[in-house]
Amino acid sequence: MNRSSYDVEKPENYDALVPLVIPRWEEFYETAASYIPQNAHRVLELASGTGILTEKIRERVPGCDITCIDSNSGMIAIARTKQSLCGVRFIEGDIRHAWPEGPFDAVITTQCLLAFSAVERARIVEKAHQNLSAGGLFIDGDVFHPGNQWEFDYYCGRFREFMRTNGLSQEMAEKMIGPLDTLIGDYTVVDLRSLLARAGFSHTAIPYQNELYGIGLGIR
Repeated sequence: MNRSSYDVEKPENYDALVPLVIPRWEEFYETAASYIPQNAHRVLELASGTGILTEKIRERVPGCDITCIDSNSGMIAIARTKQSLCGVRFIEGDIRHAWPEGPFDAVITTQCLLAFSAVERARIVEKAHQNLSAGGLFIDGDVFHPGNQWEFDYYCGRFREFMRTNGLSQEMAEKMIGPLDTLIGDYTVVDLRSLLARAGFSHTAIPYQNELYGIGLGIR
């Protein structure tokens, strides 16, 4: 398929699009997965999509029990076809509502919390804390506002250039960039730290930042 004609809304195009629209995408996902303890027995992934991060989790902790939740049935259907994810439990559902019974050694999500309101984010982070075992980790890889508008616009410009260099049309690049301002709002890594602290996490860290992308940790 011509890259300029990809329909970004179709789940079957997602895996092919990720390397074209996320700078250093492998570094981002691999870094997020690398914080899962190697002795983890149970891991919960929120908004798991087609299982790109799930594959990194499986590589990190091959013997652990992995449960994934996503609201998109098409994404889940694709994830279920991947041989590398055989044995992973996939649940179709809204992460704002019922979760499988814990405790989990790690709860992880990427490119998810920015899509929710501040109130919903807080509730999801609180649920993560409640569903973790003692010493368990909540890992959130997301897109954040850098803190000032000039820097945000600068990184968005680089984002557009990256996508255009990879063969995406100007229309597609704008479709990917356009909603970010509204989605992210003024949500920063500082806000994530505050959410984690208010939810009861004893320690927090921001171990990774690359332009708009960042990873935050909360330890119960």
